[in-house]
Amino acid sequence: MLLLLLFIHAPFSSSTSTPYFTKLDLFHRKTMSTENAPVLLQAAAKQDKSSGLAAEIQVFFENYQVSLEIGNPPVPFLASPFTESDLIWIQCKPCTQCFNQPAAIPIYNPAKSSSFSELSCRDTLCQSAPSSNCKSNNCQYREEDSSGSTRGVMGTETFTIGTSKVTGIAFGCGNENTLVVPNGSRRSWPRPRQNQMVVSSLALKLQSKLKTVLSTPILSNPSQPSLYYYVSLQGITVGGTLLSIPKNTFELNKDGTGGMIIGSGNVFPRLEKTAFQLVKQEFKSQLNLAFADRSDSGFDACFSIPSGHTLESVPKLVYHFDGADLQLHSSDNYLAFDKKDVLCLMILESRDGLSIFGNIHQQNMQMHFDLQKEVVSFVPDVQCDEI
Repeated sequence: MLLLLLFIHAPFSSSTSTPYFTKLDLFHRKTMSTENAPVLLQAAAKQDKSSGLAAEIQVFFENYQVSLEIGNPPVPFLASPFTESDLIWIQCKPCTQCFNQPAAIPIYNPAKSSSFSELSCRDTLCQSAPSSNCKSNNCQYREEDSSGSTRGVMGTETFTIGTSKVTGIAFGCGNENTLVVPNGSRRSWPRPRQNQMVVSSLALKLQSKLKTVLSTPILSNPSQPSLYYYVSLQGITVGGTLLSIPKNTFELNKDGTGGMIIGSGNVFPRLEKTAFQLVKQEFKSQLNLAFADRSDSGFDACFSIPSGHTLESVPKLVYHFDGADLQLHSSDNYLAFDKKDVLCLMILESRDGLSIFGNIHQQNMQMHFDLQKEVVSFVPDVQCDEI
């Protein structure tokens, strides 16, 4: 099965309100069966094979949020579109532990939806759920990752995306939930051009139109095989300089640490500390600019542009994956102005050794995930209005 995810440029903001956070996982891992996977994208593909689906998108700290509705009658909610795990989940009544969400967005109550149905313990979807167990024939689940934790009951429901309804989506109805919010706000984010996310299964239709297709293997974490899509990053080039990054810097270790993941829900890319420092210094050298003190911007590397100075060009950025040398097609994918006299690198330093190929790098690029062959393909320089 070949699946497609395309992000169109979304505006950034520094909203400080608490989000109604929902994990909206667009792809299933190989631990799920192809026929029965609880995948929003797969169900959407069956409903609309020609045009795909589109939804409004916004940014909260480092995560995207998509405006959707659930149930019948429909209840609005905001979802974070991740490819980082198997599970779609939402806060549900009755809440024994729920984090705050805006008063205008009520906590979903499955008892008031005519389209909600609990999953049976015998259902294969229940058996595929994270840490599933059964009590009183209810399929219960539990999941925890870096963004928080959720525990509750598995069910199926109708999701509304834009003007399209997708029925029979399996999801976690969370009664005990926690949310980890990054510290600080990014006060000076750039504002790209558009504000939509397109989700579709147009891969087969678009294959004849593709230009350059670059592919690299999808790796699994031995300690958490159902979390994250890992890829093998072997080096980075800035301008014409291949950086002297130690060979094992991006390796996925046997204990599950390190490595690089494809992070659709992470706005900003992150690089392991040693690699980030080399990238930062090389941009400084090739731009021939001094570092700027922009701690209030939230970025880890900014450069001061002297009055009257004109930037004629910026260095190209190339990621050398296993079998694929991916040159980011535009400096918009990694550089942005923070006020007219400061240029910032939109790559952050990883605090835990995990590198992330984040969404800034992915914008205006098709991402194809072939889960049977365990390969992810990049199609750079996509004209979004052709999709």
